[in-house]
Amino acid sequence: MAINLKKKSYLHKINPSPINRRWQSPYLWGKKGEDFPNIFIILCFLIISSSYSAINDPFPMGYSMVNFGTILQGNRTSGRQPWIPACFAKDSALFSLSSAYVNYYAAMDNLEDKDFRQAAIGFWLNLKKLSIKSSGTFFNALGIYEEQKGFLSIGTSITGFVNISAELEAYRAGLIDNKEESETVVSTGISLWVPWSFASASLSCKNITIENAAHPGFRQPFSISLGIHTMPHRFGSQGVVIIIEPENKTDIRLCIGEEFFIHKTVAISGAVSSKPLMVSFGVTFALPSFGVNSAFVFHPVLGWSQGVGMEYVKR
Repeated sequence: MAINLKKKSYLHKINPSPINRRWQSPYLWGKKGEDFPNIFIILCFLIISSSYSAINDPFPMGYSMVNFGTILQGNRTSGRQPWIPACFAKDSALFSLSSAYVNYYAAMDNLEDKDFRQAAIGFWLNLKKLSIKSSGTFFNALGIYEEQKGFLSIGTSITGFVNISAELEAYRAGLIDNKEESETVVSTGISLWVPWSFASASLSCKNITIENAAHPGFRQPFSISLGIHTMPHRFGSQGVVIIIEPENKTDIRLCIGEEFFIHKTVAISGAVSSKPLMVSFGVTFALPSFGVNSAFVFHPVLGWSQGVGMEYVKR
């Protein structure tokens, strides 16, 4: 039985989202449906990635990609990253500029010709009593589907040793050739960071929905992250993060990471994460005013991904 692509399909009625409208895209169907593998791959990627993290990220970007967010120090790159809560930064620097890039399905995979990429850019600003972070994240899949996220976080110290911040995120997703059908989600969150001489504790509550998308499948579930992060010592830095999604009682992720400086400016790092089981490793070069890091992550379904991050710090 032939399908009339000029009318809404039964699939669209079952789950009327922009992802399903991709079935009606001339780019995907072509004259003989030769692009059908593209839609299958992109749907698999989006379903897999959105099941494990916010904003469709299978794992963090930038410096945190190599350690899954387990290494956290307020006066280093880990705390100044502009796409994480502002309360995690505690530095005397004036500001920092950061960028990050991830290539999913790296060249070592059999899908090296598929284009799944994400980039982010942002800044951290130190206003003495206030810490401000802002960033933009851009995801593109096969030149067909895109996502953008705007992030803003403002933090301060409330007792001299307890830092608190509030976050606001605006997320947009849809087909590149059909922007009027895009979906938007706006959410907020709150975070706490308590540092002391040899370690710190972190707590983040995020994805508290303010404005939901018109169709299901875009809102990320409310999540709580709890972490313990050591300061550098003779055996390096270690960290443990537990991520809980109350809506999914059995979905609890455990991340364990390690960073060790083999030289005062060069560190090697690695981490492991459950739900799903992922492994990461990479190298960080850290100078007083500039830093760069490179990371590789293995996902059981997405395969290998590679990423890089850079930071400039004005002191």
